[in-house]
Amino acid sequence: MNNSTTRLPEVTGISIPHIVIQRPSDDEEYQINQTHSVKTGPRPYIVACTVHGVEFPSETKLKAFLRAQENWHRDIGQMRHHATLATHDLQLIRFPLVYTLKEAKSFLIHPLNRSVNGTGDAFLRQLVQEAHQVYRYLNVLDIESAIASNVFSDVLVPIVVDSTPVVISVPPLTNSHHTRLTVDTHNILIEVSGINLPLCKQFAEVVIAWLLENACPQSKENKSSDKPNTGEVNTTEQSQLVDEVDKRLTLKSIVVPPNSLVVRPIRVVDVDFDYNLCVMFPSRSDLTDAKFNTIR
Repeated sequence: MNNSTTRLPEVTGISIPHIVIQRPSDDEEYQINQTHSVKTGPRPYIVACTVHGVEFPSETKLKAFLRAQENWHRDIGQMRHHATLATHDLQLIRFPLVYTLKEAKSFLIHPLNRSVNGTGDAFLRQLVQEAHQVYRYLNVLDIESAIASNVFSDVLVPIVVDSTPVVISVPPLTNSHHTRLTVDTHNILIEVSGINLPLCKQFAEVVIAWLLENACPQSKENKSSDKPNTGEVNTTEQSQLVDEVDKRLTLKSIVVPPNSLVVRPIRVVDVDFDYNLCVMFPSRSDLTDAKFNTIR
């Protein structure tokens, strides 16, 4: 496996937490290939980026971030009806990603905090049977007839898939258990899907602001964000999968300046319309608030 290091221009004289935006090179394929079918589904828009140099010093701090996500889903996401956030350990994801609609019977998902993989329709059926709290999210999907017949196989569900290929999220219902965050996570994929682009961008900026305030370590020396992930999320099966893919990739480690988080934009393109650019986040019009102290 070849490793190369992308170095940022040295930032001096900045002692307050700040964001450094770095554009990925073309060979990294930092891209979400979106099918046009998502425009007819419950989540017609998606934005994403990666954040590097994050530190969760304790389980308490990590749990605080997870609790914050639930609060954001309630407030910004309007109980997930308008927008949904997914956060993933970047070490376990390979680009490019695909965002599409699929029949529930046609994909497997290992839902967050559940013990096994299963088909999408089995997961939907289980949600309907077991959890009123989660069931209220289901009315975002068009499943009334499926509930009446108890047949969920043909329900069209939005999914995000990486290049391994593993389904990493099913908005607005769940993330993948394999890519969940741990205290060993230092690089995060932020993914927000919703009913419009401004809301998705607003949601993503709120997440980045929290990380900058609460998970940006201060240090006197540059830190590299390519530390191996040693948390329990690295099961033997998942590690073998990542190793297999790594053999075909040139991985880039990101050098993060002191008192900063590096944010790397992800492009979303429509694969059914000549790969036209739908959105890139963050663009020059994003992360402009003074609280980010953004360096471009």
